[in-house]
Amino acid sequence: MKINIIELIPRGWNIEILKNNFIKVSYETLGRGNDPKSFILPKEILVNGNLIESLSAYIGDGKLSEDVGHLDFTSKDSDIIKLVHDFFKNTFNIEKMYYRISCKKLTKNSINYWADYLKISKKDIRIRESHRFRHECFNFQISGKIFVEIFKRIIAEIFKINFLEYPSLRQAFLRGLFAADGSVNINKQENYLVYIGYHFSYNKEEKLAEFVQKLLKMEGIESRLILREDKGERYLQITNWRNYSKCWKISLFDLCKRKKDVFVWKLDRIKLRGHRSDDLKLALMT
Repeated sequence: MKINIIELIPRGWNIEILKNNFIKVSYETLGRGNDPKSFILPKEILVNGNLIESLSAYIGDGKLSEDVGHLDFTSKDSDIIKLVHDFFKNTFNIEKMYYRISCKKLTKNSINYWADYLKISKKDIRIRESHRFRHECFNFQISGKIFVEIFKRIIAEIFKINFLEYPSLRQAFLRGLFAADGSVNINKQENYLVYIGYHFSYNKEEKLAEFVQKLLKMEGIESRLILREDKGERYLQITNWRNYSKCWKISLFDLCKRKKDVFVWKLDRIKLRGHRSDDLKLALMT
């Protein structure tokens, strides 16, 4: 399956056909103001597991609807940052990005680490120190009205996919979104796994929560929608070792090492309500 970028470009915009299956997209501003920055993009993109994982991770941790001129992505997990950063760079030929580390206090090797990990220049990384941050986070931003509009249209195309027909893409969507917005919830006092969850904004992501619950149901994974209006949150709660086993089998935890480590580490040590941990471990491996 492929998405034809040319078909998504708004009427009236300029399209210049380039070599190697690329196009240059631009448009002219009527009246005052500068013309928006043009973009060189592929004519089409292949819809595969990596693309769906990256898109759904962006949907989870990225900003989209509030800003018509910028895409913005933030995470404390380096593997998720790299997944989405490389996606924009390799799939869409995006070279110019703006980078920032947000932290309480910059650690000695942070700039070198991120520059080496993402293969970017240390000079391009800005620093924001504040006691508001519990953990060091990395952020990158892509500027450009043209690309933002096209990217929104690509996401809309993804939601049109018949995921019942493409289980691998369905599972990729669940993995990417879990890497960004998922959680492994432990009761530390009684030392048991309470639930695995997907977390959403109460006001802005009602349809997304319904969509994810639908995908989970296609995988045979039962979930319960919890509404907490006072905290501005809605989340899908997954319980029961049979559901955990199905989550494991679709590699739900694989994109975020931190979350996978929590699940695996606790699996070896915690009590599971009504089940021996050995029973669950056996189910996960079969």
